[in-house]
Amino acid sequence: PSNDDDDDDEISYQPGNFSLSQRSPDGSIRLSNGLGAELLAVSGEFVPLANGNVSAQEFHIAPDGAAVFDSGKYYGDDGEGWYYVSNAENETSGRAWTNGGVGALEFNGAGEVVGYKRIASRLRMNCGGGRTPWNSWITCEEIVGGKIHQIDPAGKIPRNRTALGTLGIYESFSYDLEANGAIPTFYVTRDAHNGALTRFTPNDRGMECFRKTKDEDRWCTLNYGSIDYLFLGKGVVDDRTGTVSGNFTWTTSLRAAKQNSEALYPHAEGIDSYQGFVYFTSKRLKRLVVLNLRDLTFKYETTVSGAFNEQPDQVARILTPNHSNEVEELKEHAVALTNEDEFNSSSNDILYFCEDGGRRATGPGIHGRTMGGRYFTVLYADRFQYASETTGLAYSPTGHDMYVSFQESGRIYRFYREDGYPFQGAMLDIKYHAE
Repeated sequence: PSNDDDDDDEISYQPGNFSLSQRSPDGSIRLSNGLGAELLAVSGEFVPLANGNVSAQEFHIAPDGAAVFDSGKYYGDDGEGWYYVSNAENETSGRAWTNGGVGALEFNGAGEVVGYKRIASRLRMNCGGGRTPWNSWITCEEIVGGKIHQIDPAGKIPRNRTALGTLGIYESFSYDLEANGAIPTFYVTRDAHNGALTRFTPNDRGMECFRKTKDEDRWCTLNYGSIDYLFLGKGVVDDRTGTVSGNFTWTTSLRAAKQNSEALYPHAEGIDSYQGFVYFTSKRLKRLVVLNLRDLTFKYETTVSGAFNEQPDQVARILTPNHSNEVEELKEHAVALTNEDEFNSSSNDILYFCEDGGRRATGPGIHGRTMGGRYFTVLYADRFQYASETTGLAYSPTGHDMYVSFQESGRIYRFYREDGYPFQGAMLDIKYHAE
């Protein structure tokens, strides 16, 4: 909204405040005050489109890891909309919609659904993934013998198997462009008891691909390079905060890395990179591991919080939009924040989290954390059939639309602020646990 009239631009979004008893249209999800919801797609059903028709294909089963891609940036597509690319965490069998792989919802510039199609099919247990610097989607097969494929969000380029790894049970992907000079590095987690974190570094041939101009010509970056593995050193406990810190190295010994992973970060799941740091979660030990890629130090802290229910999973983020007038008004109203210093942090204000839910009366939700450490719940399901997990958390390019899937029910929702403002702040899609 514009900010010409303060009365018209009153901020109504109050994350963590459920006093108005707002719900999604189907009544299944409780919403913070000032939050709206729209059901976009359901597994096994044709997707309703803005023109009144439905998609030619049924929406895929078990939606999982996801990301949003601006359709105006992809391979000759001059559209003003975007794609919501979503994995299907299932074996490939039976009808087409039950196949593992990847599907894409297409949106026009007004944020309306105008299409849906499978952009990769007949894959296996596609769980997490991540986007590349050249705007392709990496999808990871979380199964023994699983592979890692590169996918075109628009579905115009055939999928490509990468050289990121051959060990299987892969979970998520991220990259860093800052810590290693001009050479990018790429990271993959494995959801196994001894699943060592993998680092992929392009060789000279891979760097030739990376330096090319066109996005589609850069895919081969991930076909040529070397792999090594994370090895965490002995950590020291901070008695005041409980945080453990120490040094780490990279090793080519997979055996040593597996032993290290089993002891210190088993079942690594979600991963993200930001400004020379890598963040990933260990589901088994319920901890967030933070790697400083520049000085080779690490720290980890618990992902247990009384505000959350179950286990950490995917990691993603949204950067603060550059809307100075809106930020000033948000400061004035101090919505969802404890003090102004939190808003003045360099690049973040609120972190948003998914949740790997349990079999409880209250289902999983989306939660937040201010930079000052205040936790709150944005939305949550209160029906048994929604109790598996929230996942696929992503935002539209404008930041006005939050997309979330409830995996077991196979439902994708769009959430939005009723006051018309974008969701502010960084987002780490890390599922938190209750003790």
